[in-house]
Amino acid sequence: MTTISLSDIKDLYLSNLLFELHKAKEKNLLFENKYKLQFTEFEKLVKESPNEDYSNWDDYMEWKAFVKSYQHLLQEKADLENGNIKVA
Repeated sequence: MTTISLSDIKDLYLSNLLFELHKAKEKNLLFENKYKLQFTEFEKLVKESPNEDYSNWDDYMEWKAFVKSYQHLLQEKADLENGNIKVA
């Protein structure tokens, strides 16, 4: 029988969390480099544009998802670091 400690589980979870944070951050950087804008600037540009550019809207929706994912992952990381976790 293998015994896994709560500390080991926490470390594995943190490793995966850091990997997911890195992926989301890299995707955000790709969009920033593509448009030479921060997300909020791009969001304003897309929403205020008189002409609908479906390519921009597609990128906006994808970028928005990565921004939200990144923020959620940062919160999870903070919770984990502060011991605000529950094992079910």
